[in-house]
Amino acid sequence: MTIQEHRVTIINRELISSLIFATLGRPRMLTVAKWILPEVGDWGISVFLVLLVTHLSGVQVEWKHFIWGLLFVILPDLIPNPFWVWSKISSSGNFHGADSHEHREFGHWLILHLLIFSFIWLKWGKMWAALFIVCVAWHIFHDSFGIGHGIKPFAPFSDVTVKLFSDSENRDVFWPPSMQIRWPKEQAQVVKTYGKEDWFSGVYLSWTWISVSEYTAFIFGMVTLWWVKKGK
Repeated sequence: MTIQEHRVTIINRELISSLIFATLGRPRMLTVAKWILPEVGDWGISVFLVLLVTHLSGVQVEWKHFIWGLLFVILPDLIPNPFWVWSKISSSGNFHGADSHEHREFGHWLILHLLIFSFIWLKWGKMWAALFIVCVAWHIFHDSFGIGHGIKPFAPFSDVTVKLFSDSENRDVFWPPSMQIRWPKEQAQVVKTYGKEDWFSGVYLSWTWISVSEYTAFIFGMVTLWWVKKGK
């Protein structure tokens, strides 16, 4: 990165930060923003997933479908590893930092969501089960590339970590398609070497392909939701 590009990045980051914090206020809202902004892209996508599933199921879409879709699509982030949560609360009082990828362990286990999927199917039927699994599948796929260090799709049976569209130095590589498969020791070294404490400001308070694509998905999702409900 050239000096000029670095200056532009800093200016962009400060501009976005100023807009957010001028509206929300600073230290408390920074924590809130860390929870909300990484989820908005999934919220936007959930609108389209709800429309797809209800259409294919022949069900009249209602507000409750959108609300549950929004919940399902972020559910993996709402059920993190309880032991990791406790260790973070007791040690530093927050869930962010170079090891924040750990939140993806328990809540992102495929076997866990297959069990929930089966329960929903038996209890509420195939439409709700389909909505659940489609939303969760999107979330897990989304977390398997871009920000972070990948996921452990086969846990607890295997500790192997998979990251899509990435090279060995954790850089994004979309073409040709690539995939990194790492065992625990290798994964720990990658996290130690490439983990960043300022990941939030570096990604979501800057003009990056991740922030632009996720904010765009959110805007399109909300506009589509407004348009669909307006037509009712």
